[in-house]
Amino acid sequence: QGDATLHDALMRLMWGTALAGAGFVVQNDASYGFDPRCAMAARSVARDAVLDLEGHCARFFNASVRNLAAMAPCAALASGGVCLAEPGHEYVVYSQDGPTISLDLSALAGAALARFYNPRTGRFEPASKITGGAACVLNKPDSSDWVLHVIAGDKDHPDV
Repeated sequence: QGDATLHDALMRLMWGTALAGAGFVVQNDASYGFDPRCAMAARSVARDAVLDLEGHCARFFNASVRNLAAMAPCAALASGGVCLAEPGHEYVVYSQDGPTISLDLSALAGAALARFYNPRTGRFEPASKITGGAACVLNKPDSSDWVLHVIAGDKDHPDV
């Protein structure tokens, strides 16, 4: 229970920091247990779980986000206030709990692809087409943590 709670807290810190437009680093020096003689080495399973969560976050941004340099924090656009966006083009929303995400897509003209990313497993759910031009409410796969990725256009995303 303790490690799971800590992992959730670190995952939420990681995604909140990334969507605020800042970087996130998990140290990888000997004090973090990579030296088998240090005290932390006995907690390698917990350490590796945190590194997996960091990897899921890094892969999401490196492989899926189209134009990170053009995106900025846009808290007012999404329920929960954790949103990084280039309004009208691309949106990333982190939702910690609850069954839905509300997102203002009034700047987006036409169709978009929406898909949910599981920050615990690093896997996407199948994409669905949505329409911009107004606020919308999307049902999450369940009430736990999810990342919503919305990309303008109606063509499949290369990763879908």
